[in-house]
Amino acid sequence: MTAPATYEIHAIPDAPPTVTVLEPPAVAETTPKGAVRIVVRISDDFGLRDLALHAETAAGRPLAELSLASQLRVTQSDTGVEAVAEYRWALESLGLTAGATVHLGLTATDNFSREVADADAVDGVGGT
Repeated sequence: MTAPATYEIHAIPDAPPTVTVLEPPAVAETTPKGAVRIVVRISDDFGLRDLALHAETAAGRPLAELSLASQLRVTQSDTGVEAVAEYRWALESLGLTAGATVHLGLTATDNFSREVADADAVDGVGGT
């Protein structure tokens, strides 16, 4: 009789995703009816569920909250997953006036609901 095969399984802790903003630069300018190109690279050890964009005025008043999950182009690797998201964010619907400042943040959520935020991805999007 042959001995049954045995397998070893090691549980490892889940790490939060990492977010790298490639575009725009930390300070960007556009007109109140302009657009900002957002390019983000996210990586995680197991998988990604969402990338959320959130924006507020310099005084902290919320302006926008939207999911960019549909923009994620995900690839598998030996160490987990990598994704790139590209989005053209039209600012006209925010009702900005010339000189306004918008703080943009991005939050990535992995498959186990671990989150990491890049809270000040863009500071100073506004019109001149």
